Amino acid sequence: MTSVEDAMTTGYGLAVEAWTAAGWRGVLPLPARSKTPPPSGYTGAGGGWPTPETISAWTATGAPNACLRLPDGVIGVDVDAYGAHGGAETLGRMEARCGRLPATWTITSRSDGVSGIRLYRAPLGVGWRGDAGPGLDIIQHRHRYAVLPPSIHPEGREYLLIGPGGELGDHPPAVDDLPILPTAWVDALREPVREPIPEPERQRVGDGPLDRFKQRATVGDVRAMLDRLGAHGWRAVGDLWHGTRPGKTTGTSVVVGLGRPGGAGNVAHVHTNNWPGLPAGTYTASDLLVVINGGDARRAAAEVLEAEGWRAPNDTSWLRGEPAGEEEAGPSDERPSDEDAALLAQLIDWQEWWRHDQQAEEWLLYPLVPAGRSVAIYAPGKTGKSLLMLSAIVDGITGRPVLGTRPAPDDLVVLYFDYEMTDADLRERLEDMGCDETTDLSRLRYASLPSLPPLDTAEGAKAVVRLAKLVKANMVVADTFGRAVQGDENDADTVRNFYRHTGLALKAAGIAVARVDHAGKDPGK
Repeated sequence: MTSVEDAMTTGYGLAVEAWTAAGWRGVLPLPARSKTPPPSGYTGAGGGWPTPETISAWTATGAPNACLRLPDGVIGVDVDAYGAHGGAETLGRMEARCGRLPATWTITSRSDGVSGIRLYRAPLGVGWRGDAGPGLDIIQHRHRYAVLPPSIHPEGREYLLIGPGGELGDHPPAVDDLPILPTAWVDALREPVREPIPEPERQRVGDGPLDRFKQRATVGDVRAMLDRLGAHGWRAVGDLWHGTRPGKTTGTSVVVGLGRPGGAGNVAHVHTNNWPGLPAGTYTASDLLVVINGGDARRAAAEVLEAEGWRAPNDTSWLRGEPAGEEEAGPSDERPSDEDAALLAQLIDWQEWWRHDQQAEEWLLYPLVPAGRSVAIYAPGKTGKSLLMLSAIVDGITGRPVLGTRPAPDDLVVLYFDYEMTDADLRERLEDMGCDETTDLSRLRYASLPSLPPLDTAEGAKAVVRLAKLVKANMVVADTFGRAVQGDENDADTVRNFYRHTGLALKAAGIAVARVDHAGKDPGK
């Protein structure tokens, strides 16, 4: 059994004693040579803070490793500058844009002088981006944590605290000792504020002109408006009035009467779809006013009436008898079921579709590749499709307008599998595009003649998704498709298998995929 004295000399015991003394509250235990898992309930946006009693209990277990959940008002800029992560390049681009980061305390297990978590004071209550580009993540109160010294990395390295001057830190800093994150960096790292879409203004019941008209309209007013639309042949049936639509000589096409029990105003129930401009349904006096006048008043009136619940074509409870004599029944006016509504919801609202602001759609390479989507770019051989794709990517990564229209996002990272060109071919093309040794193409992760399982198999999909996540790519290119798959490129089953495996796996990960191919598939296959 571990004694209290022995426990205090373990990684967690040493870390919690030092960091708690410096005023930090969220020191949590971890297993040996591991970054996870911390105790449940103490991380994330809803996590709590350990009590002294809880800390004593954790200390007594002799936990080998420790981590720190940062408080609100402190963030860690985590740079991974090793392997293919690209953190040093991202940091360089950020500092060129936002200014150099102030020297601060850094937690790291690496010796490259760049990798590690830099600690800064930051504004309270701000939501921070999860990452700022390849190899640069943000550690924050509601997301992730920092492994503390003297914990041991899974690969056997010891975590260290490095001071602002590059010295080995003996004592953790207090929060107030940390430098403040510069304003330009705050603006660059904070999450974009998404303003809620305001609800459309609705007039209160009784306030709008249409509503006032509905309140005071009489049965005679409703009949007079229907007369302007061609109604005729009115006859009283009890307290109701039956009328005939234009183009007919007899029969009941419309019934006019009082509104719903307890409701003001008067309504007309139309029983035919053959009345020009007045389909079957229940109309208030305000509805008819809008039908007659048309124009922009229609939308405003619809909002008012829908808010008040007056549009109920299937509600005929106010009728005091069945209308008689209508020989031409229109389509059913029954309210659709939930299942029917779900089917109808899939249909495009064309007016809304045409009004859609295409600028709001996120594009990686405009107008070639939308974010998170699968696209195919195909043409006969030697027509420049690979050159088009490569030049668009280079323009996007280097910040030049893509195809002369819209720049690519700053975080564009492309994983390009080239099954035809060699490295020498690529260099020649890049030089033709004006690139040289000073051009930063670190976000183009290029593989010439890659050795991968076929992309129309589950194994190929797994390898591609794994590699894409390792380099934090948000776009994958397969060029040329026919050499990336095991099936016949001209066979529809091959294309289906590619999308069923690699295409769907990348889509689930939010990664776009572009398939560069020869002319379209043989329709006979």
